Amino acid sequence: MDNKSRVLQALIEQPNITAAAKETKLSRRTLYNYLNDSDFRAELKRQREAVAVERWQALSAARDAALQTIVGLANDEGTPAAARVMAAKVLLQEATAADLKLDSLIQSADFQEECF
Repeated sequence: MDNKSRVLQALIEQPNITAAAKETKLSRRTLYNYLNDSDFRAELKRQREAVAVERWQALSAARDAALQTIVGLANDEGTPAAARVMAAKVLLQEATAADLKLDSLIQSADFQEECF
């Protein structure tokens, strides 16, 4: 793997420039030199966005599975009443949070410009 690829990977995985420099065994100045290159910054942004999307998809799938489990508990008459109430409370909280996020999205200028 060449230095540029190693630096990209380290900047994505590490919390800061110092840690990325230590990971790659390069100086912080070298990493800053890479970051001064607009093509490098664009590639770093693209890769960070790809990683963020992958993580979001994984978390979304896990959340969906967890919500299905909670729905099952809430609807299962064999589940103790206290557990069913807790499951219903979680579902209500999740639904309310989703509604608030959707309302916020709809109110955002970007959404309105794209959709209306």
